[in-house]
Amino acid sequence: MQAQTLHTIDSLQKKEQACLDGGYRQTTCIGIFRNEMDSIMQLAYQKLYGRANGAARAALQKDQMNWLEKQKANDNKIETEDREKYVKEEWGESAIRMFLFGSKTDFVRDRAKYLVKKLNSH
Repeated sequence: MQAQTLHTIDSLQKKEQACLDGGYRQTTCIGIFRNEMDSIMQLAYQKLYGRANGAARAALQKDQMNWLEKQKANDNKIETEDREKYVKEEWGESAIRMFLFGSKTDFVRDRAKYLVKKLNSH
């Protein structure tokens, strides 16, 4: 399962990159990839919860809550520090939004990979 799902993530990322390389509606390319990563994360959580007993479920829920807090902090950092950097470099607003959204999506992709690996380790 892990190798197949990690392969799926890699394939979806290549598909996203091909879409981005097309140069048209790049934010849409990132949005589609983000939705796919959200779906993989949701499926992984469902499977992990299904395998877990009470204590393990509580630990998994705590881990998820901690990650959601990290995601919020990461998104805030991206919106402030990274945005400031791009503004100083005089990027256009649409390019800035695309890069920021891409950075936020990379954070979600990394979590999806982590969960898939965790699935296989149990």
